[in-house]
Amino acid sequence: MPAPIRVMFLLGSLDAGGSERQTLEILRGLDRASFQPLLYTVYGKGGLQEQLPGDVVRCSYWDRFENPRLRFPGRILYRQARDLASVLASEQVDVLCDRNFHMTMLGALACRFRRTPRISVVSSDPTRDLPAGARGYLWLKRYFLRMAYRRAARVVAVSEGVREAVLRYYRLPADQVITIGNLFDLRRIDAMADAYAPPMQDGCFHVVSAGRLQAEKGTQILVEAAGRLISRGTADSLRLWILGDGPLAGQLDETIRRLRLEQRVFLVGYQANPLPYIKHADLFCLPSLYEGMPNALAEAMACGTPVLATDCPSGPYEMLRGGQFGGLVPPADPAALAEAIQSAIDNPAPWRARTQAARLHVEQHYGAEIGLSAYENAFRDAAEWKG
Repeated sequence: MPAPIRVMFLLGSLDAGGSERQTLEILRGLDRASFQPLLYTVYGKGGLQEQLPGDVVRCSYWDRFENPRLRFPGRILYRQARDLASVLASEQVDVLCDRNFHMTMLGALACRFRRTPRISVVSSDPTRDLPAGARGYLWLKRYFLRMAYRRAARVVAVSEGVREAVLRYYRLPADQVITIGNLFDLRRIDAMADAYAPPMQDGCFHVVSAGRLQAEKGTQILVEAAGRLISRGTADSLRLWILGDGPLAGQLDETIRRLRLEQRVFLVGYQANPLPYIKHADLFCLPSLYEGMPNALAEAMACGTPVLATDCPSGPYEMLRGGQFGGLVPPADPAALAEAIQSAIDNPAPWRARTQAARLHVEQHYGAEIGLSAYENAFRDAAEWKG
């Protein structure tokens, strides 16, 4: 029997983000008879650390190194790449899997020092994601990433919309980029959704939104939409629960106070398990300006909760089949968002009627077994890659 393929996953940390959660799903589900998963993180922190399977060897850069006294552009990246290359060698890694463009740059550089087949996962529309997160030198980082993706054994896009954007933005060969949707263990979701009862008052219409509180997630627009409904007096029962933390938390709190929504809109903060809130909601809302394949939207569909999302580039339109499984409104449009929420309050039956089909859609297209099988095939192909 051949030895298991040693696959090392590369993350910035184990903070509670979508990429981190998806990596943990793969780490949990990989067939141990065929694969030995390992994890390299830049930072040895994160609220998801306790979810890491016990058999996964983990190595973290900043747990073993200190900041150099003399810093100049690229020095830390270079040192991290040298360290990652040494770990790839010492652990005899067969395939490296990086996720998000920061880790792709690190992984590609490390694999110049220690030749290792690499799979890069793109989880968001790069035409929006790279300019938002590049922090300068956009043209240079775009060129570097194009070369990094071209040297990868495979590039994985999490949706067809992301795949099309990757092909255009980085000008990659069509046969190099494949689509593997995010994966969801419905039994695990069901168990987590029943873990506790959130403090939601009976007789109210509860809307839940979950995600990192940063501009591209559109939470500010959702609060403005709630303010419109409440100010005109047509949604007295509305209660909006916002789960998550991030750099916009203070700004959102100020907006809530300015609009006098303190008794209607609640900043709940980070929840290690947000699924009970989502399951008990009357409506889940995803107000993002752009997405790849939003985990929270799929989890809400799996929980049997009516969903409303923005028709932003890639992701939600594809997941909801153009509105077949939930509502869609234009992004960055608080008036349209308010009208859709009002529709769900006034006439909830049509929204509820789509939930059973939505859950079945997640199970049939994004179930854990489907995604794991696709990733395992990609890892096998990469391990034999001679590019």
